Amino acid sequence: MRKLLLLQPPSLTRVHRGLYNLAALATYVEGFCEVRVHDSTDAALETCLIDFQPHIVGITSYTVTYGESIEQMRIVKDVLPQAIRLIGGSHISCLPESLDPVFDAGVVGDGEETLKEIIERGSRDTLGSIRGLCCRKDERVILNPRPPVDPGTLPVPKLHVYAPHVYQSGCVGFITSRGCPFHCAFCYNPAMQNRLRNYPVAWVADQFEYAMKVLGAGYLMMLDDTVSLSAERLSAIRAELDRRRLGSFQAAVNIRSSTVNDGLCQALKDLNVVSWNCGFESGSDRVLKRIKGRSASVAKHYELVCQADRYNVALNGSFMFGAPGETASDMESTLSFMEYLSAEKKAGRYRGGFWSFCATPLPGTAWWQTALSHGKVGIPMDWSKLDIKSFDHHLLLDASVSDKAWRGIVERAAAVAREANSYAWSPG
Repeated sequence: MRKLLLLQPPSLTRVHRGLYNLAALATYVEGFCEVRVHDSTDAALETCLIDFQPHIVGITSYTVTYGESIEQMRIVKDVLPQAIRLIGGSHISCLPESLDPVFDAGVVGDGEETLKEIIERGSRDTLGSIRGLCCRKDERVILNPRPPVDPGTLPVPKLHVYAPHVYQSGCVGFITSRGCPFHCAFCYNPAMQNRLRNYPVAWVADQFEYAMKVLGAGYLMMLDDTVSLSAERLSAIRAELDRRRLGSFQAAVNIRSSTVNDGLCQALKDLNVVSWNCGFESGSDRVLKRIKGRSASVAKHYELVCQADRYNVALNGSFMFGAPGETASDMESTLSFMEYLSAEKKAGRYRGGFWSFCATPLPGTAWWQTALSHGKVGIPMDWSKLDIKSFDHHLLLDASVSDKAWRGIVERAAAVAREANSYAWSPG
């Protein structure tokens, strides 16, 4: 039986979402091969390779860790040159033409069926004909059509087998959908998944039941950005959980402020959701509509904050600075909204915290094209510069904003967040 080793870059060690995705792939193909998921804290990669002797090694990677993934796969090439070397994840799915020669192929989009085909009939000579792969041919990267994947047919990922670290605290996360109907300028999801595909209600309930009964988890995080789009679907999930007599848990979700209403909030409450997470992004209406679409507004941000207080839930949020065309005045509007949240937290009307990121042109996004047209990004490049947590490489900053003004705004945003997040919440 062929052996498959799946791993993520060392800097992502024990990162929940990456290990969840690898566990999902491992669970899907475990009947066709012997599979292991390697977390870099477990043992040195070289030792794992020598002990396990895999025929296929796959690594998942974001753009910011792509250089690290290349280095990891060079180790694989040195230790086991005969093993097939694969790269998957958001970066290669959105920018297949960046495929480094150290990789034999890249898995683009959903990986389940593609990985299964590689296991069943893949060799270096046949990779060019396998669906869902990008491969180098001469000096070009060719991209094969993707195979269809029906989320409803996928097994629940066996986290207790392939990612035991991610639930030891009693908290576990999972997804209830793939894809997204929105086209935010900063998000690569549309390039990864071209349409929204919800997992069936029964499948979501299976994941709840597995997390509670097998993993012993009591706090469940639904990690996808679209879980809060439909009150009707949330109510159907609640009804199925009631039918199975699953009720002793708390949950957390991502939420979009433009979709909030009383019906949605009540459905979330009925599902024992105690924490919402929102990408506020900006406190400027002009910027919001440019990056998130016409339905986005600061007024809906304020409404979301009020609803979170009304329903007694924690609301965590994130902001970004340095979007294309964003002026210093726009950034001041964002700072004002952050200061409002801080005041509400101090007054006991806001439960949660917030933080900020640097607007970053990730591959597969509208912003990548903007940065590409200005010569700010390209292939090859230092991929570590595309780090949303670093404000040193402001590749999209509007020319009207001086470096001095930029530094001042970033420092003020950090100070406001630091102060607000230091407050212990108490009823006002």
